[in-house]
Amino acid sequence: MLAQSASSQAAEKVVIDGFNAKLAQRVATLAATHSGVKTYIWNSYAAFNKILDNPTAYGFKDGTTYGVADNIFWRSVFARPSGAYAKRSVVAMTIILAVRFQLVRLLFSN
Repeated sequence: MLAQSASSQAAEKVVIDGFNAKLAQRVATLAATHSGVKTYIWNSYAAFNKILDNPTAYGFKDGTTYGVADNIFWRSVFARPSGAYAKRSVVAMTIILAVRFQLVRLLFSN
């Protein structure tokens, strides 16, 4: 996205901000209607930028390479990792996909 024009970046920001506002509203509603549920919103943008500003400090080759090596930040989700990483990856990806599906369904069902 950084290679796009300023107007394209601004338009994307509007979409992202709208999604985030709807997400925050839905999370607040969920918390208000289900007293036993703890909710959190995590700012992945800030966390990713911290890593991408100094990728070698976090064990990554750089912040732009895409591939399948363990030291690549933009690692292919379709790569077949091995060992314990593979098990964590499958579980994490399953959870992420399930949560994304539910969030999109909740955000845009009304």
